[in-house]
Amino acid sequence: MMVADEITSWRIGGGGGGGGGGSKDKGSKVTVEAAATVAATATVATVATATVATVTVATAMVAATVTVATAAVAAAATSMVAAAATSTVVAAVTATVAAAQKPFPSYALF
Repeated sequence: MMVADEITSWRIGGGGGGGGGGSKDKGSKVTVEAAATVAATATVATVATATVATVTVATAMVAATVTVATAAVAAAATSMVAAAATSTVVAAVTATVAAAQKPFPSYALF
């Protein structure tokens, strides 16, 4: 037997005493409507919980992506700075070697 059927078999605020089951009158209709409202509310709550969980996971994924992208940009920037520093050192050494290889002027011999 379904819960809704069981609920409809009893009248809200039914009187005392035994009897062969509750009557199905206006009270039963209210009970069924209340059960439907509770079920709908539970469904909405379940959907809301699932939505919150999905948003939480999506937010974590975005945060992780941003973290990885930031690290990649930082690594690229560090690499570029190192390359620029190396280029500067190579240029300085090249200039020093070139200057050392210039011949003496001929008048310096006299």
